[in-house]
Amino acid sequence: MGLVNAVVPPDKLEEEVDKWCDEILAKSPGAIKGLKAAFNLMSAEIRGLEILSFDGLWRYYATEEAKYYKQSFWEKKKTDPLKYRKKEMFPGIYEE
Repeated sequence: MGLVNAVVPPDKLEEEVDKWCDEILAKSPGAIKGLKAAFNLMSAEIRGLEILSFDGLWRYYATEEAKYYKQSFWEKKKTDPLKYRKKEMFPGIYEE
């Protein structure tokens, strides 16, 4: 995913944003958090980004979340995007 993924007319913008948000929210929460942090550091031109990124990546690989997504990938299974998402972060999308 890049900075500009699609160019749409103004009347289609909200629909396109919803599509991209759905795609992102279907991914691993830990991976999203790590990529967001790495992107923010890159855009701020902070030295040591490579060390910080790899450290975070290796820490993530050791989590149950990463193991779940890796196993699902290899087994070509559909993942549960809410499995590792914190309920308090997304009120209203969880069934109680």
